[in-house]
Amino acid sequence: MSEPSTCVGCIYAEWDRTSNGKLHPSGDGNCLYLKNNPMDLRIPAAFYWTIGRPSPAGGWINRRDGVDKKGCAFKSEEAKP
Repeated sequence: MSEPSTCVGCIYAEWDRTSNGKLHPSGDGNCLYLKNNPMDLRIPAAFYWTIGRPSPAGGWINRRDGVDKKGCAFKSEEAKP
């Protein structure tokens, strides 16, 4: 069984949804960190591919697959009321 993604609960994670608004069963999504912080020169783990270089077209995440075993330095959880 795979470990859950380090992106679950992050405010920068945007998960794909079905037409009636529920989370899509595929578990796919996108990391919005660079979209929300365009002047930050640091790159989140979701933008790196197997070749080791970041890709601006990256940012693919999945709820079921961990992006990085070490976690993401940019994970920011939503404030609980």
